[in-house]
Amino acid sequence: DYRTGGGNDAKIPSSYNKQDAFVALSRDVTEESRLDFNYLRTEINNLELPGVVYDINNSTNNQFNVKYIVQEDQQGPERLVLQGWYHDTGYHGDASRASKQDSFYRQFSTASVIPDFPVNTIVSGHSTSMGTRAYATFGDADQPQWTVGSDWRRMTTQYSERDLRPDGLLIYDGNLYGIPTSSQNDLGMFTNFLLPISDATTVTLGGRLDYVWNQVDSNDPVITTIDVPASNYYIPGVNKNSNGLGMAYLTQRSQVTEHWTVNSGAAFA
Repeated sequence: DYRTGGGNDAKIPSSYNKQDAFVALSRDVTEESRLDFNYLRTEINNLELPGVVYDINNSTNNQFNVKYIVQEDQQGPERLVLQGWYHDTGYHGDASRASKQDSFYRQFSTASVIPDFPVNTIVSGHSTSMGTRAYATFGDADQPQWTVGSDWRRMTTQYSERDLRPDGLLIYDGNLYGIPTSSQNDLGMFTNFLLPISDATTVTLGGRLDYVWNQVDSNDPVITTIDVPASNYYIPGVNKNSNGLGMAYLTQRSQVTEHWTVNSGAAFA
């Protein structure tokens, strides 16, 4: 916690507890290939958010990443990479702490100002990210190299907020607020050219094309408590909006002297 200082000195609750765990394993499959595995877990507990209507009681993130790599020379390019990953985050919180009631609700949102304003806000959310990627590189170290590949990614998210009266009943006509269960899929292709112009200058150019489509669960309570699904309250997600995306880039790196390097680049998306 910290204090604002000055004539209106006040205590600002901002405590938290954070724990991390990381595991990295690698195994040689052959003389020219290996399998890499990474796992990361981050957990945050009792996170007090100054100026926000609720605190986070717990947020836990788990990340898994696996790579199969073919590489003849450790100093050379990776000839083939097959990758898969999965990330998962869940969190929940509320405004039940006395510090939250004192520092936010009683100072900014008292019942005398806004009748029936909630004295507690309960939130929960969940998100995931997963995908696969494969790419191959042709060419040797210090020579022109061409990389081509493809990947697929999927992201999902959901968030709900319940606002309670002092007697524990839902206010705002019993509506739930937040983000309905939503997903996005992205299928893409990419390429990259590495061109050594001289011993001191290297040029890189490449780009990617993606097709992205989105979807929202029209039966999610966040939607149905506000409006019936037929009204398409959430547009364009309910209509499975999709888009084609593209980007391209060009960069240059020059070693001018032993101590000076010049980088430049341009991109368009």
